[in-house]
Amino acid sequence: MKKFTLLPLVAGLSVIASASDSKIDETMIVTANRTETPISKVLSPVSVITSADIERLQITQMTDLLSRMTSVESLSSGGPGSTHGIFVRGGNTDHTLVLVDGVRMNSATNGSTSVELLDLSNIERIELVRGPASSLYGADALSGVLQIITKDSQEETFTLRADYGSQDWAKTTVRATGGNDTTTWALGLSHETFDDFDRREIDGFLNGDDDNYRNSQISANLRHQWAENVSTKVTYQLNKGESERDNNCKNSSRVEVPCQPYSDHRQELLNIENNWQVDERLLLKAQIARSVDITLIKH
Repeated sequence: MKKFTLLPLVAGLSVIASASDSKIDETMIVTANRTETPISKVLSPVSVITSADIERLQITQMTDLLSRMTSVESLSSGGPGSTHGIFVRGGNTDHTLVLVDGVRMNSATNGSTSVELLDLSNIERIELVRGPASSLYGADALSGVLQIITKDSQEETFTLRADYGSQDWAKTTVRATGGNDTTTWALGLSHETFDDFDRREIDGFLNGDDDNYRNSQISANLRHQWAENVSTKVTYQLNKGESERDNNCKNSSRVEVPCQPYSDHRQELLNIENNWQVDERLLLKAQIARSVDITLIKH
């Protein structure tokens, strides 16, 4: 059997923002009431992970990050590229609504969002509202709402990062941001590979022992301030790749035959939103969005 380990390895507990922490009372939360609200005034239990937390912990996988949040259990069905489940407060995976910049991400094939495909380097903040939120978000928010907010900065930055681990795991990330007082932009590219690992300890199928994983990601956003109280933001994300699996293959006679099964995944998001701050109490928002989350098993 071949075991796999992602590097770097980090031990320790993250410090998560919560409504009971007096030092962060002015942290603004969007998910709980669908408007910006200080965390000290939010009635629902809320957890927050920021980009600074992600950088400090040096975590490379979304599911490992979410498992550090209160009342969250994250389970994998077999290594990188496989389906991951998120269970909040003991609920099923489909009882937690996942939003990316306010847009619902629902898989048409898995029944749950493929959060394992999301790029951590593009995340500014993660908010988790624990407990029922169906009155605001509908029946699929029975256990909670998980919102992922992407980065948006006018600072001119350029980041190039390369990671390498056992079983030939490698990930390369390139990210650049810039802008001025009225326009900001960000562009990120990443490619991840994982070779020579086995998803099952006992593999009696006729497709070999080694399984490989590939995933490429593109993220981009553009924001323009038309006036002091009017702004438009366009966000685009694409995650695409494939991962080999340990499944049996049968011909038309129901006889097992050698094969190399794999799953082909594609996750895409396009979001266009316009905000108009009429006055201190009234904010009007118009939003058009499209999301795709599909995983297909092929031979």
